[in-house]
Amino acid sequence: MNVRAWALMIVSVAILVLNGTAGAHGTGQHIMGTVTAISDAQIDVKTPKGRQLSVRLTDKTTFQPRGKETSGTRPQVGDRVVIEASGTAEELTATEIMFSSASGPPKTGRR
Repeated sequence: MNVRAWALMIVSVAILVLNGTAGAHGTGQHIMGTVTAISDAQIDVKTPKGRQLSVRLTDKTTFQPRGKETSGTRPQVGDRVVIEASGTAEELTATEIMFSSASGPPKTGRR
């Protein structure tokens, strides 16, 4: 085998390995945004691009508060969230929700 054939084979194997690794993530999707509504059954989020999404909650959905200012076990309207969800764009189900409170210490600045 010449050098060119070896290089082509190495690149081909690398592509196959990387594709297998990327596919192992499954149907997981990350959703970032601000909570606009929340109930026991779903959470509604407005993304930074202005898109409104509804994500189903189940008894297996876990909630992970971030930051000292966050209290409680679930996000509230106005909180920032990162949601790990599965399913299709039409029917997303949250597996994990990481959140931080929108309220924090008052900001001070010059006027």
